[in-house]
Formats: sequence, structure tokens, C-alpha cells
Amino acid sequence: MHGRALALSHRHAQVAISAAPGRRDVGAPRGHLRPLPASRCFPVGGEVGKIPAAIPAALVAGGACVCFRHVSGHVLYTPSRARPRKPAMTGATSATPRAGADVAASGSAAGALNEDFAVGDSVRVEEGKGGQPKVVLTHPSSGSSADVYLLGACVTSWRLPSGEDVLYVRPDAVFTGEKPISGGIPHCFPQFGPGKMQQHGFARNLTWQISATSADVHPDDGGPVASVELILEDNDYTRSMWDASFRLSYKVSLKANQLVTSLTVVNTGEKACDFTAALHTYFSAAAAEASVKGLNGCRFLDKDPDPVNPRPGVEEHEAVNFPGFVDRMYLDAPADLVLETGLGRAVGVQALQGWKDAVVWNPHLTMKDFYKDFVCVENAKLEKVVLSAGDTWHAEMQLTPM
Repeated sequence: MHGRALALSHRHAQVAISAAPGRRDVGAPRGHLRPLPASRCFPVGGEVGKIPAAIPAALVAGGACVCFRHVSGHVLYTPSRARPRKPAMTGATSATPRAGADVAASGSAAGALNEDFAVGDSVRVEEGKGGQPKVVLTHPSSGSSADVYLLGACVTSWRLPSGEDVLYVRPDAVFTGEKPISGGIPHCFPQFGPGKMQQHGFARNLTWQISATSADVHPDDGGPVASVELILEDNDYTRSMWDASFRLSYKVSLKANQLVTSLTVVNTGEKACDFTAALHTYFSAAAAEASVKGLNGCRFLDKDPDPVNPRPGVEEHEAVNFPGFVDRMYLDAPADLVLETGLGRAVGVQALQGWKDAVVWNPHLTMKDFYKDFVCVENAKLEKVVLSAGDTWHAEMQLTPM
């Protein structure tokens, strides 16, 4: 850990944490340290980058800007002025209401967010397609990068150092906010598939807020170099479909050769709630040559030919192929799966926590213009999660090119 520094931006806060005395803060002149007058100390157990939850909560409530530095196992902080932000929007005039303080309509929205949340060359906010703001995470030495749209908290691109994009966005995808982004890593929450509300729930329809960004100023090969955390909370639109008070936190972390996503669901209400969830990941692939390994012996529900009454079975093959339409839900799937893309590379799909099931899908001729170019391997929780008031559920996924 010696000599590593972590830079963060927490809401309005530009944050710098250093594990080595004298390490300069991001944004400070070379050879100088940003002064921290009237600082207070909070023990954090010597862990670089761990910020006590009580500090951001107290300061964010007051709209403060805060600077952090790790010194001898403590975090020092001091409030400072921050540019006022626009009030939160809980809906929009488009067909799909949007939530969050930073609904995108023009480059000015992205520019304002970039002022608040950019961290060196590792994290920046740009205007994406349709005027939607996206967070661009970049690994400074390898050149890998990822794009994360606030619309749906959707990761739309993960480019390897070779320039290849592991993810796939369908050519019919729209970025107007009128419908979810078709491709990348869309969310299914609080419902997977069809049910009492719209297909796959509402989380992918709404614009999330940026909560925090971070970057390791002096990265090693294993640590998360750049990350963004997005949040979504209940509003009138969500409660019209799902009568629950909640807070979703979604963190996307880019490493030199990995992409990690972490989803946390908190029941902020006074009664229990239940949900199902998934990450509907689209991978670039030659579908006819692609296969998924690791599912042999798993129980499945096959939604072809009858999605309403899926056929139960047990996977007998070492590799699941895509000879035609495929839509299977694998129950209690192994944590480690391998997708052979048919493009000369493989991708490890690892459920680190929370995701208990897997879904394999390709639409075949129902999307005849482009089904040949992708397959979906999805981490999922298909059995309902029941959260009592105040309880939390957490899930992590890690993608690794192989």
C-alpha cells in the first residue's frame, strides 16, 4: 500500500487520500499539498480509501465540499464551498419519466457534472449519444476504458487495451430516454422478465445520479484504477409500479484487465419489500460459434417454445451453444462461467456475491438483422429477495477477458 494514492469525488466533493506522507493531492500544484485547515480526525483502521459513512452523510446533507487525506490511519477532512446543484427531478415530460438531479438534455449538463466528478485523466463526464451524460473510466497505462451512461446506469462499452469492445449495443438502441438502452449491461430491477409491471422493471428506464467517483493516482496491476458510483431512489413513478421505499447503489470499477460491478439494494422504508434482479449483459460474439461453459449439471427452465410455462430440465452438455433461439434460466448456477465468443477470445463471467442464477439468451430470427453479432450471459437472482425494513442486499459481478 505504501506510496499509493486514491483520488475521489463524492457528490460535490473533490477528494484526495494519500498513503504516503508528502504525496500531492490531485489538482494541487506539483510539490504542494492542498491545505486542510481546521481539520478533524476520524479513525479508519489504516485502510486507504475507506471513508467513514458518517462523514459524507453529514456533509452532503449540508451541500458541503470536503477534502480527505489519509494520515497515519486517520482521515482528515475540512468543508469548503461548492457550486450549488440543480434540484432533483423526479419525472420528465417524455414517455418514460426520469429520476435524478442530472437529467441530460445537452452538453452543459455533462460539463457541469464533469466539474464536480472528474478525477485526472481517469474519470471524466462527457456528453454521449442523444445528449445523455456518460461517465468515461480510463486505465492510464493499459488504455482500457469503459462508458457508463446515467440513463439506466448502463455500461455501454468496455474496451480492452487492444481496442476491442467486449460489450455489444444493438443498432436499434435509442438514447433519448424514451426507452431503455438496448445493449451493454442493462439492469433488470425490481422484476426480471414479465410480471406485474413493465418488462424487467423500471431501473433501466430512469436516469441515475452520480454519487461518487474515484481513481488510484498510482495504480498497481490489481487495484481498481477508476470507478463511479451511481444511485437511484424511489419516487412517484417507481411507487406507481412497486410500493416500496428503496435506495440502489451501483458501482462500476475498471481495472487494467477486468470490469467489476457492485449493486446494493437498501430498503429505506418501514415495511418489507421483495424483488428479483439481473444484469442483462450483451457480449460481442459470433453467435453461431459462441458457447458458454460451466453450466453442466445445472437445473434450468427453458422458455422456448413457451415462455409462460418454461420447461424444466438439467443441462447435459459441457458447453451451451446458440444454434437458434435460446432463452434458458439456470438455477443455482456456478459462480464461474466462461463465454467463448467465437471471435478468438473468451470472457470469464464471475458472480462474486449475491447473483445465484444465470440466464443465457439469443433472440435468433426475432432480431434477424443483428442476432448473429451478440449473445447474452446474465447474472441474476430469480428467486425473490425479501428485505425487511432497513435491510440490505448486495451482489457483485466480475468480467475478465481470457
